[in-house]
Amino acid sequence: RARGSPLPRGEAEEAAEPAKRRRALPLCRLAPELLRQWRARGFAVVRSALAPAEVAALRRESDALQAALEEAGGDLLEEQCVLEVPASGPPPEGHPARVDPAAYFAHRGAAAADAAPLRHIALEALPALAAEALRPAPCAAAADDAATAEADATAAATETAAVSATAAAAADDTAAELAVCLFNEHYVVKPAGRGGGFAWHTDGALQHEAGLALGSGGGGGDG
Repeated sequence: RARGSPLPRGEAEEAAEPAKRRRALPLCRLAPELLRQWRARGFAVVRSALAPAEVAALRRESDALQAALEEAGGDLLEEQCVLEVPASGPPPEGHPARVDPAAYFAHRGAAAADAAPLRHIALEALPALAAEALRPAPCAAAADDAATAEADATAAATETAAVSATAAAAADDTAAELAVCLFNEHYVVKPAGRGGGFAWHTDGALQHEAGLALGSGGGGGDG
């Protein structure tokens, strides 16, 4: 069921340095309007977030998972239109795959032909988007201070640019330092001509409660 290929050489060295690897997470800049939508509504549509070849890899994987389900006598509607990755479901509580990206991808698996694009999606593209979305929003007081400072500023344009560049670099550092990694993926696939609903929802409260029960205080979810 779309189980996977061996991990690339050097994975053992990466697994030994998760903090360093997360620091290398590619930075992603979302337009201010998208960030406002995300913070106000809980979702935003990010167009062209993945390359066409990556979307094709996702489609092949979802097709393979659906075929395996049907070959086993399963029905998508009975699964609430959800195909888990891997088909066995997310890693159990306490599993290294819940906190370490390399361990997660080893648990997740991928068909050999699509290992590279799926690895990029799971370990770089989506975590980078999440890191950008989870950056703290500027508080109102800070925004007011910035507006006042801008109105009163008499410094040269070069000095203003230098300040802006410093602020941008600090924001980049904040996003890069966020230890964001996936621990669960699934596809929502609606069978053609048969209907089947999938309601918008969040698992944040559930995951937060699970984290508190484990004493970690962690949380997460999907939307």
